[in-house]
Amino acid sequence: MTFCGLQADRLIIGKLVPLDFLGIYGIAMNFATLPLALVQQGSGLLTPVVVQLRHQADPGIERKLQEARGLLLQTGPCWSR
Repeated sequence: MTFCGLQADRLIIGKLVPLDFLGIYGIAMNFATLPLALVQQGSGLLTPVVVQLRHQADPGIERKLQEARGLLLQTGPCWSR
């Protein structure tokens, strides 16, 4: 069900427009969703690193982590701003 829900736009557009336009649409959607996918994957991969860094004795690490978090939130979905 999730797969069908996420691909519904391609299924509907595929019935309404020529096949070559559907290919262009698919490529454009991949480019449009790339930043969100990178942030989602990056946050999952960076969580253990952030936890490890918080346990270090560097007093400036908290400020660096807050700056990095701010950058991630700026590139995420509009509702997280």
